[in-house]
Amino acid sequence: MDIAEALRNRKSIRAFKPDPVPREILTELLGLALRAPSWGNTQPWEFVIATGEELEEIRQVYVQQAQEQPETPDLPPPREFPEPYDARRRTVGRKLFDILGISAEDAEKRRQLHLQGLRLLEAPCVIYLMH
Repeated sequence: MDIAEALRNRKSIRAFKPDPVPREILTELLGLALRAPSWGNTQPWEFVIATGEELEEIRQVYVQQAQEQPETPDLPPPREFPEPYDARRRTVGRKLFDILGISAEDAEKRRQLHLQGLRLLEAPCVIYLMH
C-alpha cells in the first residue's frame, strides 16, 4: 500500500468487535512501529499492550477518576476554534449525535457517550506508547 492509498482508506473507528487481537498481528504492528524514525536514532519509546482483565481494570480506573475529579488532560483542549474550524467541528458533532439518536437536551445519553470514550470504546486491545 502506498501513502496515497493509506490516506484514502483511513478511518476513525468508534466501535470495536470484542474479538481478541491475535498476538501475531500485535507483533507485526509493533515491528513496523519500531521502524519509525526518531531524532538522533534514539528510538525513545516503549510500548505497553493492555488486554483482558488488565484492560478492564484500566477502563474502570478511567471511569472512576472521571466521576471523582475534574478532567485534567496532559494537553488541554483549545478554549475556542477559529472559523471555519468551529463550524466544521459542530457540524460533525451534530451529525454524530443524530446518527446515535442523542438529542442536544439528553444529558444522560451524552454522559454515556463520554463514558464509552473513557472505556476506550470497548476495544479488545490498547497499545500505549510510552517515552
